[in-house]
Amino acid sequence: MKRTTSILLLMAMLAAVSCGDSGTTADTTASTDSTTTAAPVETGIPEPELPEKDYGGAEFTFLMRGRTASSYKQIYIYTDEQNGEVINDAVYDRNRAVEEKFNIDIQAVEYNKDGEVLKAARQYVMSNDAAIDVINNEAYELGSLAGEAYLVDFSGIPHINLSAEYWDQNAIEQLKIADKLYIMQNDITVNALSLARFIFYNRSLAEEYKLDDPYTLVQENKWTLDTFFGMIQSISSDLNGDGKFDEHDQYGMLSEGGDSNATIIHLLAGCGMMHTTPDADGMPVLNLMNEKVDDIITRTYEAIGNNDYAITYEEMAKTADITGFANVYNYARSLFAGGQFLFVQNGCGTTSQFTNMEDDYGIAPNPKYDESQESYHHKVDKYANMFAVPISAGDLEKVGAVMEYMAWYSNKKLLPAFYEVTLQGKRLRSEHDVEMLELVKNTTFYELADIYNFGTSGIIWAAFQKGGNLSSVYASKAPAVETKIDKLIEAFSELE
Repeated sequence: MKRTTSILLLMAMLAAVSCGDSGTTADTTASTDSTTTAAPVETGIPEPELPEKDYGGAEFTFLMRGRTASSYKQIYIYTDEQNGEVINDAVYDRNRAVEEKFNIDIQAVEYNKDGEVLKAARQYVMSNDAAIDVINNEAYELGSLAGEAYLVDFSGIPHINLSAEYWDQNAIEQLKIADKLYIMQNDITVNALSLARFIFYNRSLAEEYKLDDPYTLVQENKWTLDTFFGMIQSISSDLNGDGKFDEHDQYGMLSEGGDSNATIIHLLAGCGMMHTTPDADGMPVLNLMNEKVDDIITRTYEAIGNNDYAITYEEMAKTADITGFANVYNYARSLFAGGQFLFVQNGCGTTSQFTNMEDDYGIAPNPKYDESQESYHHKVDKYANMFAVPISAGDLEKVGAVMEYMAWYSNKKLLPAFYEVTLQGKRLRSEHDVEMLELVKNTTFYELADIYNFGTSGIIWAAFQKGGNLSSVYASKAPAVETKIDKLIEAFSELE
């Protein structure tokens, strides 16, 4: 189901900002940033009908990943003060509006390291401490809490209207287990949209090699794996003429490895291949061992497993001096900005690294499997911060009313601010990019198996490393995955 922020609104933003100043290890360094500029345009969804409540200045507290975390920081929920930056001030203004409506005091308990929010959440629940109203944390850690029966089903929280477009409709459809929804996303944070992976392409390089523009291919329903792989294999240049391909040369794609965010994992998602499917009772069933998955893995390896056409982040940085870069990912992506790759796959947060890119670039959806595929799909990084409500939360009436109003107000104020920051300073450069970003927003994809840590991505990555051969990898690894699924089904079956 689509979430329908108006393309006309986004194009208006683009016009407005264009008048201003012109591996084995997952990439867990998603960037988020704010930029000082004019006030954002507002959307026009009617205000939700909520009861008039005065909570007498009571605290409403988020337990969350910190604003200064080294990776996947959460900057969209809480801020202490205005500072002139668009997103920060939109968050500040939204929170003050919510506080005024309900006479509450919004607070945040923040942790910056992996596992700390999870540990704290368990302690609050086990001690029946009602100090925390809402948890916002990396999705895969929330999955652990759901399996331990520590979370409230969003479907039963008063005043929350899950049919409203400021609640992510794709998340509702894809994160339910046995008709229960313990983890959810809404517009209070745009973290998931920022971390849905799609394709960046160097438009100037495509023109130089006389390749079709991906935007046109999308319009003609010809943006498929075959087309994508063909374009990758059209670019391979030994730039320094030393007779070998290394970090100094030009490639069709900068690819990522590992069992979290490997390129193959996101391309499979783009083809609509879910790792599990629900049975008649809404319980997950493993769905990887089929010819289509095997075909996608094999063809992807043939296209990007050869260094003549693609190279990994780690290989690009093997002998490089990356002083001044936070990590190998930022370093390698800087070389996309320098014109060394036609394609790189990542999310909106990456655009900040391309602000000063001289070559023209654009964005495209993940390619379809073939032209018969109905929709595009964009998997949200499993490290994206999402929402949960602990069973220790004291007043679900308050939780529901505040979250509902806060999500609506965020759609009105925060979402436009996010688009403005993403679009400004030539980070996205044409109305076509706006249209493609809207397409990504409407086709976000949540992989249940990632969030509940089934280990299915490990099967995919291992099969890719072998150049395909899914059946042998599946035979050795699937039993452990099935055991995890069975344990989760057992746990959910015991929940009321």
